[in-house]
Amino acid sequence: MVEELKPEMIKTLSDIDLYTTLMNTTSFMEKLPNDKLAEYKTSNSHYSFTNSNVSLEYFGAQHVFTPNHPQFSNIGNAFESFTEGKEPSKVVVFVEGSIPATTSNIEEDIYSAGERGYITHLAKIKNIEVRCIEPDRIEEVKYLLKHFPPDQIEYYYYLRAVRNYDRSKRIKENTTFELYSEQILNHHKKIYGNLEAFGKYDFSMRSIKNTHRNITGEDFGQNKRLDINPRKPTTIINTISKLSSAFRDFYHVRTIEQALNEGKSVFIVNG
Repeated sequence: MVEELKPEMIKTLSDIDLYTTLMNTTSFMEKLPNDKLAEYKTSNSHYSFTNSNVSLEYFGAQHVFTPNHPQFSNIGNAFESFTEGKEPSKVVVFVEGSIPATTSNIEEDIYSAGERGYITHLAKIKNIEVRCIEPDRIEEVKYLLKHFPPDQIEYYYYLRAVRNYDRSKRIKENTTFELYSEQILNHHKKIYGNLEAFGKYDFSMRSIKNTHRNITGEDFGQNKRLDINPRKPTTIINTISKLSSAFRDFYHVRTIEQALNEGKSVFIVNG
């Protein structure tokens, strides 16, 4: 018996065309002055598409963790309108990072996971599936290892994670910066420490400080961390961030395409 092929719900770009489009957008954004960049990001932060089969709505959110911030009511209103009249099994919500655990208290979920916690809470109330939009971290690390040494890659991931220490109510009381840093490094070691390239790498603050000094010529400090903005070619860390963002963006698009071609309507909250 020959299985009938399911027609694509949406047109899919080739890998080359998709990568070229993403890199052209990145190059365009790099050239914008700060005021124009902010204007561009704002004008492209919330949009939707639909055809006769499926719908997609994208909400570009700020990483905020205070329940009274106006973006949460905006997300909630958009989600309510998007899901109206749709069968829950035909809708999927995508979040970045990871799918957060939720509680019965939506404010606590915002304090804990910001926009991810908020939309996951709302989706669970409606019995709507939540998926993570991110690529597998090991696959991302393997990609970056083709271009950068292990110590610089780990410093980038450390910097990306340690930002949470400065965000209100994200960290348990009495957790020092040093302890939080140690927790991050131990977590990373569990994820990709078994990769051959990291076989001799010491997941410790000593290594982080050495890498920082090798890049900047200065000592590392809690308030002297490097910026990871992918659109500012200041240090090698920004370059790593740019390639990481390109890898993630490529995966994001392919993941969204897959869901749409499954016949799912997709609501995305992405910072």
